[in-house]
Amino acid sequence: MLHLQGFRYFLTTVDDFSLYTWTIFLHSKSKVRTHLIKFVAYIENQFNTKVKTIYSNNGAEFAMKSFLPLKA
Repeated sequence: MLHLQGFRYFLTTVDDFSLYTWTIFLHSKSKVRTHLIKFVAYIENQFNTKVKTIYSNNGAEFAMKSFLPLKA
């Protein structure tokens, strides 16, 4: 398996409207929560909007009930 600078995983986010894609490289899956929270804050501040929906593959690393109950 190829490892680049110790990164073994990646988190890919896609904007459904523009299809703009961000890829965040991770050393471990346990870093998903930290990076996702920072990413949502970045998007909301940079574009002056609110993130409405987050889709995931329901992996254990996305078990963030205190952060992800984004149902309106």
